[in-house]
Amino acid sequence: MALYFIIENEDLVNQRIKIGISNNPTQRLKTLQTGNSRRLALMGWINSDKDRKLEKEFHQKYSTVNVIGEWFEINHEIVLELLKVHSYCSYIAKQTNAGELIGHDSDGIPEYADVWEWASLDISEFCPECGSGLGLSYNENYGGERCLQCGFTVQS
Repeated sequence: MALYFIIENEDLVNQRIKIGISNNPTQRLKTLQTGNSRRLALMGWINSDKDRKLEKEFHQKYSTVNVIGEWFEINHEIVLELLKVHSYCSYIAKQTNAGELIGHDSDGIPEYADVWEWASLDISEFCPECGSGLGLSYNENYGGERCLQCGFTVQS
């Protein structure tokens, strides 16, 4: 099972994030969205055989900012740090428009949509293709950066 982070994604000042577990975080998001008038978004998840232990640990750690049930007033930076700490088994939820051209800067250099909606991430942290917390690392055989999880490669 996976420990997931789902955010009420309309108020970026008072961020409410659900910390829960599910076999299918994407389907869980859809189920939760049905009963919620605010737009929800899946931020990421941690695949672990110790999912219930992790969930309990995080719920206790953030108990002082618990809103109700499994909802906490924590911000995206906390979620990102938790995903980085568990990088060997964590994933970010990619934006649907990740990598798309969104405009040009004042020097005419193209700017592209980030992979993660809440922060700019380096490819060494999370793979832009599969979202794996293993990120990309240099692989001489491929002549560039390569994801160990999905094989996505960026040529040097």
